[in-house]
Amino acid sequence: MKKGIVGLLILMTLAFSALPNVGACSKYTEYDDEKLAQLAGSDLLCYSPKVEEMLPEEYREDILKQVSLFYPNTDLNDIIIQYYGKLSNGALLISHYDSTQSEDFLKAKPKTQYVSSSDSNLTFAYCFDSVDGIIDLYQNHRLTSISEAANTSIFTDKLLFELAKSVKSYLVLTASWNLDNLIDGILGDVDGDMIISISDATMVQKIASGLFEPCRLRYQSADINNDGVVDITDATEIQKICAE
Repeated sequence: MKKGIVGLLILMTLAFSALPNVGACSKYTEYDDEKLAQLAGSDLLCYSPKVEEMLPEEYREDILKQVSLFYPNTDLNDIIIQYYGKLSNGALLISHYDSTQSEDFLKAKPKTQYVSSSDSNLTFAYCFDSVDGIIDLYQNHRLTSISEAANTSIFTDKLLFELAKSVKSYLVLTASWNLDNLIDGILGDVDGDMIISISDATMVQKIASGLFEPCRLRYQSADINNDGVVDITDATEIQKICAE
């Protein structure tokens, strides 16, 4: 990738005013510092950038065919395809551009794009300042953008984090959560709005059923009978409090 691309891998915490809507069918995971470290591994703020490699011949023809759709007026010999290795799920990291374009065209305006996980409170942002700094993923005979891949259940948060640590000069990882009200809050106030209500009982039911995997502080708040387990009895206790 071009030397002018600035390498970024930054972890930030942002205020998140309300607990996200947890779907009825999919599992939602809430990351705090502890869980994020488990997801990333011991090298949380380190990255091992992949370098350009020789694209295996068995993929070249199919990738070139798909890439050529981006450049309908360009000779195939003028399309540059760069390969930066594989992720652990087998997805190939591919960069491509039209070599006949001017340097001014290739030096795209610095841009940041964001991908929010639908299954957790993580947001992944990636930055590039040149056309050949854009990475696509090739898997199962299909070339997709990172944002497209992130919206599928196959491409997990762990793989996005692996991408952040593997691709030189490309990704910023942002984690968002709001735990302020839980630190010194009310036992049973699971959603952190400083009151105990039916919404807290509903959240406990989702935790008990495995639909919502909370951070440690929220789990402790949900365990209202302090038996070390969040289950339906905790939801019942909260409902009793609401009825008083």
